[in-house]
Amino acid sequence: MTTMPLTGQPLDTLMNRLEADLEESDSSRESDLAARLRAQPLRADSLDAIARLHTLWMHAGDPAAARAVLDDDGAAVHDAAPPDARPDIRMQLALYRLQVARHLGENDAVTHAIGEMHDVVRTSPTLDADRFVRARILDTLEYDHAEHALDAIELRHALNGALADRAAFRAWDEANRQCLRAWALRRLGRDDDARAAAEAAVAAVASAERGPGHRCR
Repeated sequence: MTTMPLTGQPLDTLMNRLEADLEESDSSRESDLAARLRAQPLRADSLDAIARLHTLWMHAGDPAAARAVLDDDGAAVHDAAPPDARPDIRMQLALYRLQVARHLGENDAVTHAIGEMHDVVRTSPTLDADRFVRARILDTLEYDHAEHALDAIELRHALNGALADRAAFRAWDEANRQCLRAWALRRLGRDDDARAAAEAAVAAVASAERGPGHRCR
């Protein structure tokens, strides 16, 4: 006999208990948490539930199960959503995949997730880019992971480019992009490329229309 998956409010209730136990008791041990999660099939039916459930699986030491939530439940939530909501869902799922990959130190998966996010920005003019442009993980990759800094810089620049209210600041955004690239390239030992990026930043500032002041981050 097939057991129906726990979903909706019953799943929320279970996750509330598990999250409380993670904070308050020794039952947060990976084996205990994994056993409780595996006691019955679970199905996240919203982005919020996906966020919580895949995080619990990560705490349980089972990244494969966490990724299954993102892939399987994520696809179901995406396909059930109105078309105009789907770009934001795709982007959020890719962001979760990026966070998982970074946590696991899987460089290829990090690169793939950033590429997926780039694809959403490129193909989805209705994306609410403002929701993602300040994602903390992009700061982490820019400053702490030299091997991914350039990709993170380009993704954030693309997100800024998708914001209509940044139209008056494109030259400043380009200057900031080149400043950050110069710093990242220097850390990678690519000094010639770093100098070229710094020169491009100066050129972008010189071509900018008069407007709010700018300083490289």
